Amino acid sequence: MEHMYQCSGRTNGLFTGLWNDFCLKEAGPTCRDAWFAKQEAIKHFQELELQQKRVNISKEEFVPTLHD
Repeated sequence: MEHMYQCSGRTNGLFTGLWNDFCLKEAGPTCRDAWFAKQEAIKHFQELELQQKRVNISKEEFVPTLHD
């Protein structure tokens, strides 16, 4: 609580509404940005995986064996 009070810049001694301010001004934007960054990383990973599958399929040659 003391940390939130210091970060809020208050000097009136009131702790009322600190949690709400913290959620809206610090934790909320940070979590939102992290969520979007994770979504972008997932999308990028899926695109790379798809590209690798395309490359492997197009370059792979069929070699018949006794089991085919």
